[in-house]
Amino acid sequence: MENPDADHPYGYTNMKHVSSLISGVGIFCVGTGLSIYHGIHGILFPNPVESFYLAYLVLAGSLFVRRSNSVSCY
Repeated sequence: MENPDADHPYGYTNMKHVSSLISGVGIFCVGTGLSIYHGIHGILFPNPVESFYLAYLVLAGSLFVRRSNSVSCY
């Protein structure tokens, strides 16, 4: 890190916070754009659902984790 100078009276340390913010916002925007694209593509070109096995497995796992968290909290 460089010390403060005439052009940057607070030094260069704040730049890492700004660059982290820009990076986070960029990642968020790319994720949002891909999610919107995937949603619109799924609406325009639907695929038939063959099996709900994986969805039910994830749901059961989620319920198990939530239940175990509730029991451990009380």
